[in-house]
Amino acid sequence: MLLSGDSGYGLFDWLIPPFRHNPQDPAECRFNVTHKSTRRIIECAYGILKERFPCLNHLRLEPSYSGQIVMACATLHNLATAEDFMVEGSTIDDEESNNNDGNGGGNSRLNSLLHYFR
Repeated sequence: MLLSGDSGYGLFDWLIPPFRHNPQDPAECRFNVTHKSTRRIIECAYGILKERFPCLNHLRLEPSYSGQIVMACATLHNLATAEDFMVEGSTIDDEESNNNDGNGGGNSRLNSLLHYFR
């Protein structure tokens, strides 16, 4: 497994930072551009997870246990945002579109989710 790091880190077998010097070679330039865009996507995903699950902001646990918590949060996030997430034979989006009276759609969604997890 390789990790993508920022330029503050050194090069290791398992960690690949961008080129620190001003790259002159076109391949190095393309690598840095791709590296930067990939890291931006990953950092945005971390930001979304940390916003949805504030407990991730201050995890002070052993790494193996922290990893399990992060995986659980990512799994719950994926379930909550999946377009084809089915509850009682219909999608959550269908339930919301049928109930447009203010907070009713949110309550319906919450009740369906609670029923799913029972």
